[in-house]
Amino acid sequence: RHPRLQPHRQWGAGGARVLALAGVPAAQLNARVAPVCLPQATDDFPGGLTCVTTGWGLLNSNGSVNTPAILQQAALPLLTNAQCKQYWGFRIYDVMVCAGANGASSCMGDSGGPLVCQKDGAWTLVGIVSWGSST
Repeated sequence: RHPRLQPHRQWGAGGARVLALAGVPAAQLNARVAPVCLPQATDDFPGGLTCVTTGWGLLNSNGSVNTPAILQQAALPLLTNAQCKQYWGFRIYDVMVCAGANGASSCMGDSGGPLVCQKDGAWTLVGIVSWGSST
């Protein structure tokens, strides 16, 4: 546990699982490392829009601990919350963003990683990997 980690009083309520961590050294920006934009409250990212998630999580779910040497990425379509609720039911809150398709998903160990979509030519953070199916 980081000494400066102080969860918000509503941590976990209604699916809220995002924390900010202060005091972490800044990344060295270069051609492969760049910041993403934060979304505006009025931004609309519709179901069907293809976005990208990245992570260092497990490469398969067969029980072996096989993590990649190279950052992995997957292109995923956004789902509407209505579509997501049809699959997951009561576990989906209106503040959540749902993405995925057959054969493409984030992996165990990718939690905390980004879900980014392009808006006006700029990559924008739309969601953060939290949980999903193992299949």
